Amino acid sequence: MSFPGLRLASRLPAAVCLLAALPALAATSFDLNRETPVPADQPIPVADFFRYSLIRSPDINRAGTRLCALYAAGGDHVALMIFDLNKFTFEWLPAPGEDRDVTSCRWLDDDNLVWSLSEPHTLMAVDVRETLRAHPLLQFDTSWVIGIPEKSRLEPLVWIRSDSFNHGDDVGVARIDSQRHKGHLIPHPFTALRAIDSNQARDGNRDHIIKSYPLPGPDRVIRYLTDMDGELAFAITSRNGVPTLHRLAGDHWETCPIDLDKIDVVDCGNQPGELIVRGPRGTGAPRPLEFMDAATGTPGNALLVLKGRDFSGSVYREPVHHVAIGVQFDATGPQSAWFAPEYTALQELLARDENLKGMAIRILGSDLAQHRFLVGAFSDRAPISYYLVDLEKRGLHLIRHSRPWIDPARMAPTNVIQYKTREGHTFDAYITLPRGASKERPAPLVVLTHGPYEARATWGFSGETQFLASRGYAVLEPNVRGDSGYGWQFSLAEEWDLRRMSDDVTDAVRAVLKTGYVDPARVAIMGSEDGAHLALSGAVFDPDLYRCCIVVDAIVDFGALIKDQKYFQYDSSFYATALRFLGNPSEVPEKFQAMTPAAHVDRLKAATLVAYRRADKIGESQSGRLNSELQRHGVVHESLAVGDPYPGRGHLQNQVEIYRAIEAFLAKHLAP
Repeated sequence: MSFPGLRLASRLPAAVCLLAALPALAATSFDLNRETPVPADQPIPVADFFRYSLIRSPDINRAGTRLCALYAAGGDHVALMIFDLNKFTFEWLPAPGEDRDVTSCRWLDDDNLVWSLSEPHTLMAVDVRETLRAHPLLQFDTSWVIGIPEKSRLEPLVWIRSDSFNHGDDVGVARIDSQRHKGHLIPHPFTALRAIDSNQARDGNRDHIIKSYPLPGPDRVIRYLTDMDGELAFAITSRNGVPTLHRLAGDHWETCPIDLDKIDVVDCGNQPGELIVRGPRGTGAPRPLEFMDAATGTPGNALLVLKGRDFSGSVYREPVHHVAIGVQFDATGPQSAWFAPEYTALQELLARDENLKGMAIRILGSDLAQHRFLVGAFSDRAPISYYLVDLEKRGLHLIRHSRPWIDPARMAPTNVIQYKTREGHTFDAYITLPRGASKERPAPLVVLTHGPYEARATWGFSGETQFLASRGYAVLEPNVRGDSGYGWQFSLAEEWDLRRMSDDVTDAVRAVLKTGYVDPARVAIMGSEDGAHLALSGAVFDPDLYRCCIVVDAIVDFGALIKDQKYFQYDSSFYATALRFLGNPSEVPEKFQAMTPAAHVDRLKAATLVAYRRADKIGESQSGRLNSELQRHGVVHESLAVGDPYPGRGHLQNQVEIYRAIEAFLAKHLAP
């Protein structure tokens, strides 16, 4: 979800019985050991577009001798991979229990790393010279590493966001002893937890905590930041939806005089007490990426000013002193800006390499000596591949293709266009045309809407986009107000205007229709989760534009969602933030009635597919209401529920079942 911490009360009524339900697809076995593309004369299987990447989130150690990464180990789950960069061999550590995935990994030093398991969340540690001795650090909580102190790298700083042994409370940041072996791993998430196991896990968690840091007051923490040396430095809290910045001064927190409605914190700076920020908002010009003194709010030197857009990306730091030496960001496509000439030269050298021509290239990390670099290269048609650059030996070595079963030659190119809204705002949109599309043979169009607020459509490989293009559809992915990079054009209130977001999408569609490459009589709109709100809004408020509509794990009624989230207002900042910018549905019901697409199903002309995963309780509840409305108003619709009620199971099976239904639905309703 785009909204962190969103929860649904278990006492909500179950979704109503599905109407006009699609028959459940038979369970299918997938050849997940195949790493080569299917022959060119065969259709690409649905599963190939949605399989877990073979390798992702790689991290290089300080010596440049090993890589850790998430690895799809021949099944529908994710393991931890350790890659030897000298021998070019690897081993993988399977997650205990087939229903658990490895979700992150990070080096502490050359031999020790921390990694996380899902369901239930567990933070693990391992010395890769003794992989059989991997041991748990924190179990049955929600926690993640926020920093690795340079002076004590084996003692990572961990934010314990929700402690199940402390009523689920946020207990703040703790310094963890990664070398202490205490307790055993509780292996399976769905077995009854014995009291002896519970007590042992609780005691093990406590024994691994070296130091706990104070909380920055009673308000909900939404973010912590460490300084360039990996020490805890800043916190952002939220009260009534209003964010506040704090800095750690010795053993206590001090409030900073920075208006976070106008200033966005991107990272820490290069000096103690310094930030890198995006701001200020509201000047009528793109917002500079600049340094700022946290104690006074005084701006410093600008790092980057972009034409026509705000910065949307991340800061790159050199590995020795951790100074910010570059930024990597999305504009019309992926770009980099370096403040160190050596890195500019390296980026240019890679761009000229024959193996990487036409690819977007990202420098992802290096050893301390900055002789060996981890590099990622991708395009709109090629999923990311990872390379080792050895400057001493002047070599470029392929480590792994992330999706070797994808043949880039069979994928469709993606182009960027700019469109103007009816209010005069300018946004980027991405259009992917299938093979054979032309003005003489315009293609049917599928509009993909993504969730609002700090998300954005970007140029690069998308399995969903390429799946649709492989089936003969043009795909439009528009950016709209509220998306990252366009904040300089709007106030915060305008970014939360859901109706105008829908109008932005409509304006993008009409701009593409004018090109003549798509068939205006065969247009579908499709979105998942909160992106489904925009999809259904388009079909409801512009009913003559779309022939069919698809919503997956739908959020189509923010009024109902806000009321549900009231029960979890102490666990998530969503409730207070939504009240601030959207209002209280009990106090302004007419506003929510006007902007809620599920309340206007009577206007809907498009045939509608409603699909959801049973493990997504929010999607299940809202899909149930939508199905009832569709039935009540006699709208042609189909419905599909997949999976079981437990999260983390059957990822690929669920995806394939949904997208096979989408394929059949589009073929039926977008036929010439």
